[in-house]
Amino acid sequence: MIERILHLHGAVAYAIIFAVPALESSVFLGFIFPGEIAVLLGGVLAFQGRISLGGAIAAAVAGAIIGDSVGYEVGKHYGTRLLDGPLKRFVKQDHRERATAFLRRNGGKAVFFGRFTAALRVLVPGMAGIAEIPYPSFLLYNALGGAIWGTGFTLLGYLAGNEYRRVQHVAGRAGALLLALTVTVVLIVIIARWIARNPERLRAWWNRMMQRPVLRWFRAPLEFLGRRFLPREALGLELTAGLAGVTLIGIGFGKVVQDVSQRQNLFHLDQPLLDFLMRHTEGGVTTAMKVVTVFGSTPFIMIVAGLIALAFILKRWLALAPRSVRPSTARRRSCWRAQRDRGSGR
Repeated sequence: MIERILHLHGAVAYAIIFAVPALESSVFLGFIFPGEIAVLLGGVLAFQGRISLGGAIAAAVAGAIIGDSVGYEVGKHYGTRLLDGPLKRFVKQDHRERATAFLRRNGGKAVFFGRFTAALRVLVPGMAGIAEIPYPSFLLYNALGGAIWGTGFTLLGYLAGNEYRRVQHVAGRAGALLLALTVTVVLIVIIARWIARNPERLRAWWNRMMQRPVLRWFRAPLEFLGRRFLPREALGLELTAGLAGVTLIGIGFGKVVQDVSQRQNLFHLDQPLLDFLMRHTEGGVTTAMKVVTVFGSTPFIMIVAGLIALAFILKRWLALAPRSVRPSTARRRSCWRAQRDRGSGR
């Protein structure tokens, strides 16, 4: 199927790029053929000159937004009937209630981030319809996520060129990794909430475990490690994170120092990046980056810093000026009154 898509051009190619993301959540095609594959291939076709890059992005974004909107309507009108009928044995009532409650609390964020995960992209629109999230809110986050997703994957395919297979493999793994990360975060939140509600039970369980002969010898080091992950302590989580960051930076710096000391160029880092940039050189992008580079130049920074300093000086002067005027005005008025009193006394 992928090879057939790569031989398409014109209206048929645009129709495929639009249809696959559109059918991903509306008819659950995403479980069989993920939508990002067709969008990536659209970028490859644009790289090969078979279609335009702007047309590929427009088709991908439109398919993503319209398909999720259809999935929302399917969930809103038929979702409960499906979950109570054919899917009842697969989806428990308690799980469904918790999912809808979660979507009602985090509707917009769930719709946006669900767009970038492997399985949630197929399920979230229908579940949002079941949860009766207001459609304007759903459409806003759906359009935002679809625009970023469609544009990003199309450009990724365009930049990858004929090496799209490697990018497709990495993109699939990234989606699965993001899904696993989401599930992990949810589990951590659930466990943390349970601990917050049941601290005494947790402490009793920990004490029972530490009384066992096998674990008694490890109690001191385990407690020491536990204290290293406590937040808001000088020698706790902040120190652990800092040491981990310093270690990683030190390893990278050590590798660079090793190559420099052995008079070796950073060939394995610099050359692939240089080859990639040379293969995808574009006149418009080069001009844009030259303009961006000007913003980091010394004259531009000095001009901006001078303008900011002048603005602060003017703001400070305007804030102090009335205070400096008032005493002198009051003093002149008092002198005038004194002269008037002396004159009337004469």
